[in-house]
Amino acid sequence: MEEKRKENSQAALEFKGRNLEEAIKSAERHFKQHRSNLEYRVVAEKTRLMGAKKKEVVIQAWIRSNQSFPELREFLNNFLRIFPLKLEFYLRERETTIDVIFNGQDRFFLLRKEASLLNAIQHVLNKVFSSLPKRIQCDCNNYRKKRERKIISLAEKAAEKVVQTGEKEVLGLMNPYERRIVHLRINQIPGVSSESIGDGFYKRVVIFSISSRENQ
Repeated sequence: MEEKRKENSQAALEFKGRNLEEAIKSAERHFKQHRSNLEYRVVAEKTRLMGAKKKEVVIQAWIRSNQSFPELREFLNNFLRIFPLKLEFYLRERETTIDVIFNGQDRFFLLRKEASLLNAIQHVLNKVFSSLPKRIQCDCNNYRKKRERKIISLAEKAAEKVVQTGEKEVLGLMNPYERRIVHLRINQIPGVSSESIGDGFYKRVVIFSISSRENQ
């Protein structure tokens, strides 16, 4: 334990702030890492007298060792060094996905045109790291959750129209993850079903009445 602490101290740097949050953010900016990839300890909390009382928090911070998915981290670090946008990232492992969460000054460029750039990066990562045990999902500013709610709403409205008219409804182009959201929701609605049509990565989803399809 003492040996590990000594190793960390050698790699640690000091950061200051008016509070702990400000000191951690300073460390994040320096290391270009999300706080989940850092370790830190508070080394001082003091009040300075400079005309008025000012509190100062001092921490020592270092990059966390033995991080999961080191090859993916290295690839992303190298990628962002040459990428023309100022971005940061951190990884979050969930039950079925490895989430790459982007942040940084230029993060909103990833979300233009229905997050086409974010989706392109995600597609490349899944191709390069197809051997990983889980699918990689890229996110920024909670885009995936907002998009998922929007897709579910579209699917529900289309299904309601199909039930009322008996006519099929065709949704816009979607990637595999988005199509899966639609199929899962439609499977929960009685009297309707869905299927993907088209070629390539992006396809459309057709929602149709089961009774109409059976009568054809």
